[in-house]
Amino acid sequence: YSANSEEGTIQIPIVDSDVYVISRDGDRLDLYADRFYGDSTLWWIIASANGLSDSFFITPGSKLRIPTDIQSALSYIRIINDSR
Repeated sequence: YSANSEEGTIQIPIVDSDVYVISRDGDRLDLYADRFYGDSTLWWIIASANGLSDSFFITPGSKLRIPTDIQSALSYIRIINDSR
């Protein structure tokens, strides 16, 4: 994991267990987070993994990576937040 302090983004490494989806009309990052993680507030993990801005909305037909190792991502964020 690496953080870009200028942009405030987190780079989440690709792992073999990641899931890939093609977005459809009306899909949003928070809906994907709820579907895959059971928590819509984790939308930022999907956004970070795909280099997306803070928008919930996704262009239909976009290929998105859904990281499956979210515990590592959450632990990394806690470390960053604790160091501030």
